[in-house]
Amino acid sequence: MISNQVPFRNTLLLNIETIVFKSASGSGLPTSGFDFRLRSSYSGLSTFHTFNSPIPNNMEKIKVGIIICDRYHTCAGGKCFRSFASREGAFSAYKDQDAEIAAFTTCGGCPGGNIEYAPEEMKKNGVTHVHFATGFLVGYPPCPYMDHFAKFIPEKYGMKVVFGTHPIPQKYYLTHQNLGTWNTPALQEAIQQTLTDEKTRLDYD
Repeated sequence: MISNQVPFRNTLLLNIETIVFKSASGSGLPTSGFDFRLRSSYSGLSTFHTFNSPIPNNMEKIKVGIIICDRYHTCAGGKCFRSFASREGAFSAYKDQDAEIAAFTTCGGCPGGNIEYAPEEMKKNGVTHVHFATGFLVGYPPCPYMDHFAKFIPEKYGMKVVFGTHPIPQKYYLTHQNLGTWNTPALQEAIQQTLTDEKTRLDYD
């Protein structure tokens, strides 16, 4: 949007005068956008023209790689792709951010042989975040190797690991609550991003 514009006549010399960052908090940090203040000069006359543009939350594109538990190796990924498109479950972290799914594979079966090799290919294709699908958390029992995977991938390949993809379906939530399978501190932390609320969990049943 341009404000306080003086009509251009003939040829104007436009010089970037300064960039003024707007801050909702008053800290001077760019939180909501920035203004380009351009000074135009014509016959000794100087005026300012302001252009406003939003600043994305993340300047670099996020590329997501999804690894699913091999017991669900025939899964078509519908709930994962659906929740990514609507930014639900663990993908809610990418709201208002430029992100895409760039890879999808299985762990290769216990104890996760594909974990040694698949992330290398993912990294070559630009993947920045590796998500272990919600099936790792809701299967019976939950995957016992997740902690090893979460340590190995960042150490070996430098990519961030996230537990979960789509929201936990309500039917799995009820069963695990009754069985008490998520009562360890590690699993309690792992399921946080996919717990959501009852209405959302029912939508993913």
